[in-house]
Amino acid sequence: MGKRLTVKPNYYAVLLPSKNGDGGQRNYVPGDVVDVTDAEYASLNAATLAAVTTGATVADPFRKSNDPRAGNYSANATTSGVITIQLGVNDFTLTGNVTAVNVAADSPSTGVVGSKAGSSSSYTVKLTQDATGGRTVTWGSKFKFAGGTAPTLSGANKTDIFHFLTFDGGNTLFESSRAVNL
Repeated sequence: MGKRLTVKPNYYAVLLPSKNGDGGQRNYVPGDVVDVTDAEYASLNAATLAAVTTGATVADPFRKSNDPRAGNYSANATTSGVITIQLGVNDFTLTGNVTAVNVAADSPSTGVVGSKAGSSSSYTVKLTQDATGGRTVTWGSKFKFAGGTAPTLSGANKTDIFHFLTFDGGNTLFESSRAVNL
């Protein structure tokens, strides 16, 4: 068990666990969200606690933050139909066509880490085709791709990775890079 912490406005360089698996710490800035274990929370000093808002209790506080540098990784099961992405890395194995990609709204009470209006955020979407291949994704109008056209996914047993940035709370996601046919 653990707690979700959000760095308050006007607090910079708040030292919290890095959540990247190295057991260290790193500096967070206003709006960053990081989940910490109960033991990590108990070890925080008064100055750090004053710089954060304590939110929901989380069942799995490991590797979760709204900062991709901190290792937020959402490993999703095989999927088709509608998918929903959160901040950080979203990993999907496609077993059918994806008919829509939704962007999760931030909801600390339910453990969903989404983008906040007025801040920039990044999303990474890793799509791996199953052995059948030929799967398609309907991205929707909020996704803006380089060249203006959504790419065709690679074939069977191949992986495509897309990185998006948003500056308006997830209403528009701009493709910033892609790695395909991996």
